[in-house]
Amino acid sequence: HMHTNQEPPKIKLYKDHIDAINYLSDKTFDKSKIEAAFANMPENVFRIKGFVKTQNGVEIFNGIHNRFDWLPNTKQNTSDQTKLIIVGSKIHASESEVFALLDSCQTE
Repeated sequence: HMHTNQEPPKIKLYKDHIDAINYLSDKTFDKSKIEAAFANMPENVFRIKGFVKTQNGVEIFNGIHNRFDWLPNTKQNTSDQTKLIIVGSKIHASESEVFALLDSCQTE
């Protein structure tokens, strides 16, 4: 079994430090504010995905690097909570900044 160095550089760069944190909230969120917050995330955040309680009900936010989309909620998800997973390099160091950005997207 031969080992080659044909690994993509991004995987190599993040492999040892990639981690995830969870964000939970019962509040309602403004979609345009979520999009703005995603654009302003610290550079070590490269993925945010999960359920967002919006004015129109729960929708799925899927953001990777600087691209995102919104998808309808799945039938399997019966919760009306916002539940996001934030993936990044050494993400725990940025947890308070990320959470503050997300908190600022609440409508009430």
